Amino acid sequence: MSKEFVENYLTLLLDDGVKFDVHIEEVSDTFAYLNITVPSEYIGAVVGKRGMLKNALKTVINGCKSKNQKVYKINVKES
Repeated sequence: MSKEFVENYLTLLLDDGVKFDVHIEEVSDTFAYLNITVPSEYIGAVVGKRGMLKNALKTVINGCKSKNQKVYKINVKES
């Protein structure tokens, strides 16, 4: 559910045709890395000023953890 939400969010946020990748790296039963890979010119659009968009995304994703009790750490990387 988290991966699909992030993919839909990025589709709305980024310009048409921009390639991105969302990958979840499971560390344990309660922790995972959510890796977002975007072109370097779009990193600012995903992170936002002072990381505000990234933090808002993390808040929404961790708010959904009532089902699987998993905490996500979001990493944004350039492709």
